[in-house]
Amino acid sequence: MRDFLIEHYRQVNEHMRESDRKRDVLLSSYLLLVGAVVGVIASLRFDPWVLAAVILGLLLIGCIMAIIVSRFAAWHAEYVNVGIAIHKCFLEGDFDLSKAAQDVKKEGKCPYFRKGGVEFMMMIFVLFLLCIEVTGLVFLVWYWFGWPLWAKILVSLIGSIAIVVDWVAGILLYRYSLHKREDGFPEKSWLILEKKQPNA
Repeated sequence: MRDFLIEHYRQVNEHMRESDRKRDVLLSSYLLLVGAVVGVIASLRFDPWVLAAVILGLLLIGCIMAIIVSRFAAWHAEYVNVGIAIHKCFLEGDFDLSKAAQDVKKEGKCPYFRKGGVEFMMMIFVLFLLCIEVTGLVFLVWYWFGWPLWAKILVSLIGSIAIVVDWVAGILLYRYSLHKREDGFPEKSWLILEKKQPNA
């Protein structure tokens, strides 16, 4: 059992590193896309309708990114908690991983949802980029579309509401994803591998 837990600990850490790497690659790619579009808007070299369509596409990608980041954050928290449970097994000399995981959850020392953590700040970063994209759309309407003043004001109002919804819905989504994963821990966590643990 001891060797099993050591190997399992290594696998959990490897899964966590791989998950974090994928998240970072996706975020970097998304940031490059947003930066490129902002640069194009600043230079104003393309038709505003094309830019508007590109920004709308980025908004869609950004919403998907927010969902992905929240999922990655939930998995990261689960990897950490499983690692803590394995560590607890060795400290206490009791190699029942399922029991140790339940104790970790009851102690609440490492809750899934934490404000100020790296994963939370990444979610804030994605939401901030979404706000930039909404602002870019409003900018295009004001300066490059020959719409009447009332239409521009209406678009600005809708943009402001969209930014508020972006923050509120984004944080709620993030919190829901982590709480849902935490509620199923450890009973529904495949990382515990209760049925596959060999007898001590």
